[in-house]
Amino acid sequence: TEGFSLVAIEAAFYAPLLLSTRVGGSSEMLPEALLLEAETIGERLVQVAADYPRYQALFERVKQTWCPRFGIDGIVAAYRNYYAGVCGRHCQEAADR
Repeated sequence: TEGFSLVAIEAAFYAPLLLSTRVGGSSEMLPEALLLEAETIGERLVQVAADYPRYQALFERVKQTWCPRFGIDGIVAAYRNYYAGVCGRHCQEAADR
């Protein structure tokens, strides 16, 4: 399986709802109510269809958490912080010589 699911991140940006089995980091990203067990997928889909707005609201909270982290601003900030750390250590090592 993937270490982290690119499909789940894409869904956070574009899908109204994501349900997933426990693969590719989905259990880190999704609350228990949005995770499916292979043996009970059919039953869970019936539950979701019966109370779709509740599940959609749960996924909306997921979006609010993950979209800023993986949007362009979040990715640029992560790269800047990483390279600032690398450059900072490199510059410090050079100064110590």
